[in-house]
Amino acid sequence: MKSRKYAFTLIELIVAMGIFSLIMVMVMRVFSGAQALWRASENRTATYSDGRAAMDFVCRLVENSAALYQGDDEDASQGYFPVNTIEGDKPAILLATTEDGHKLQKGSVSSLYYTAIWRDPASDTLRISSLGDASGAAWSNVVDLRDASTVFSNITSSGETQEIIPRVIGFRVIPQRYNQDSDSWEKWSYGDKMPDMVTLEITVMERNAYNFCRDRNPNLGSKDWASDKLYGGPLASGETKEQRLAKNSKKFSRTVYLEYKK
Repeated sequence: MKSRKYAFTLIELIVAMGIFSLIMVMVMRVFSGAQALWRASENRTATYSDGRAAMDFVCRLVENSAALYQGDDEDASQGYFPVNTIEGDKPAILLATTEDGHKLQKGSVSSLYYTAIWRDPASDTLRISSLGDASGAAWSNVVDLRDASTVFSNITSSGETQEIIPRVIGFRVIPQRYNQDSDSWEKWSYGDKMPDMVTLEITVMERNAYNFCRDRNPNLGSKDWASDKLYGGPLASGETKEQRLAKNSKKFSRTVYLEYKK
C-alpha cells in the first residue's frame, strides 16, 4: 500500500496565520506599553534630576547672599540685605554674592557679583545672569538692589547669561518674615526688617509633554501656560487648567531659613 501524504489545507493555513497574527499583536501591545512606561519613567527621572539640581544651586546662592548681611541688628537701616525680588511676567530673585562664594566679613568684601535668577517666558527656561563689580566700593553698592527693575535690566543687558534648566513653566520667590506681635508669617518687602526665610518654587514640565505643547503652539512662547498651552487637547468636564498641567509637570518647593552674621 502506498502511504498517504498529508498537507495543510488553505483553511488550516489561514487559521494558523490568524492565530499567529493575534499573538504578534498582543506581543507588540505589551512591548509598546513597556516602552511607553520606560520613556515616561525616563522623562520623570530627568525632570526630578533637573529640578533638584536647579533648586540646590539657587538655594546655595541665597544662603551665601544672606550671610553677607552685617548690620548691628536686624534693621535694614543698619546694613544692606543683598536680596530683592521681582514679580510679573519675568519673575526674578536678585542677589549680591561674593566672588568665591565664601561668607566673608563686611570689611573684607572687595568685589561682588550681582546676580539675577529669572524665568524667561520666551524660551521657558530658568536663567542666571551675573555682572561683576570691582569698583572697590562693592559693599556700599548693594543698596542699589532697592531699585530692583533697574538692577535687573543692567544685569541682564550687560552681564553674562546662562541657562540653568529648561522647560520651566513657573517660578516664584516668596520672602517672608515672622511677626512676633501677630504670631504669624507675613510677606517681606525690601527696606523692611530682614526676612527670616525665602520659599522658592520651580515648576518644570516633562520633556514629552512640553515638546507636544510647543509643537502645537509654536507662537505662544510669551503666554501663560495655565491659560494657553494646554497639553492633550480640550479640558475634560470638571477638569481645571491647573489639574491638566499638574499631570505633566512637577513643582519643586524649598524653604531657605536665613542666618545673618552680626
